[in-house]
Amino acid sequence: MKPTVTREYVWTVVHDIVAEMVKRSGVKPEEIGRASRLQQDLGLSSMDVIHLMMNIEEQVGADLAPEDLFAGRDADMTDLSAGELHDFLCSQLGLSGTPGEASVD
Repeated sequence: MKPTVTREYVWTVVHDIVAEMVKRSGVKPEEIGRASRLQQDLGLSSMDVIHLMMNIEEQVGADLAPEDLFAGRDADMTDLSAGELHDFLCSQLGLSGTPGEASVD
């Protein structure tokens, strides 16, 4: 049975997938927080971020629009944090709540 998709569940999915992707580089799961920048802090490449989005889509069972993530952003992709990704995903999934909820920081 598929779990209910909540803000907390989405954070767990983001955190766990990112942790798996960066474990080779020595980043510990407890070091990954909302403020962790995917590329600058965690060392993910642009291609890694695309794979991350694909894995998240599979886990939450939804089609996401990754191009919308960067539309209207002043910062470039290298500044994208795990928390910003979480908030974007929650908005795409129609999950209400305050941005920043379900953080592990």
